[in-house]
Amino acid sequence: MYHSILNFIENDIKEIENLVAAMLKGEKEPHDLSQDIHDRMLGLGSRLIAELYEKIDDEIRESLIRKKKWNIEQRNEPKELLDFMGPVRFRRTGYRDKESGKYVYLLDKILGLEGHRRITPGAAACILEEAVQTSYAKGGRTLSLMGQVSKQIDCISASKNGILLAAVPLYTKR
Repeated sequence: MYHSILNFIENDIKEIENLVAAMLKGEKEPHDLSQDIHDRMLGLGSRLIAELYEKIDDEIRESLIRKKKWNIEQRNEPKELLDFMGPVRFRRTGYRDKESGKYVYLLDKILGLEGHRRITPGAAACILEEAVQTSYAKGGRTLSLMGQVSKQIDCISASKNGILLAAVPLYTKR
């Protein structure tokens, strides 16, 4: 987390100060400042989450329990997820089960990610909640403001008051 916060202090704070100066000169509108701070805070949140995911991956890699059952197969595999905060880019480790030979990302198991899912369960729940309250289109727009949601569709079944919800974007094209 230290690196994300330090990066925010060194880079984002300076840019915010520049925007304030431009606003005081009449070159920028006050809503520009609000939007810029909003975007930068979401970026900081995404970087913090990525840093935490990588720390969890490090803990798994060093775990004695993991070493008994899983061998490291591939390190520093890039992954990008769509989260409430926006895109979260991080690196993770792939493992091979010593008995079955099955390949898995243990971090994905801890995060509750299945297969090639590119959206966090929380972000998917956000889309579903918005879809129940309004429409599928608005649910997709709500999250796509924070990142790219693919056109590829995965059906999720959720029941609320007898209504079946489906067609929620969960995967990105490769």
